[in-house]
Amino acid sequence: MKKPDSHILYGGFEKQITLVLVLPYFSQELNTNKEYYEQFYDDVVIPSELADVHYKAVITKRNRWLIEQSDILIAFVYRNFGGAYTTINYAIKKEKQVINLADSNP
Repeated sequence: MKKPDSHILYGGFEKQITLVLVLPYFSQELNTNKEYYEQFYDDVVIPSELADVHYKAVITKRNRWLIEQSDILIAFVYRNFGGAYTTINYAIKKEKQVINLADSNP
C-alpha cells in the first residue's frame, strides 16, 4: 500500500515529495520484511554505482550519491564530527540547500 502523494512549495513551484530509502547494499532483510518497506517507503533504491565499493567506504559513497541526486538535504545533526556532519559539509560544498533541524531544536 503506497502513501498518498505529498507536495511542497519550493522556490515558487509545487514539487512532489517521495520517501525513498537508499541502501548502500542489498540485505536479506529486504526480502524478509518486504511488507514493512512497502508500507513506509515509496521506493527502496540500491545505487548500481555502489556495487563494487569496499564495505568500509560504501556508506560515505552512498551519502555522496544521495547529495548528488537531491535538491535539498534535511538532516538532524548536532555534532561537528562524523559521517552525517561530513555529508552536510559535502552538500554545502555542492551548493545544495541544507536544513539542519538540530539548529532550530533547543
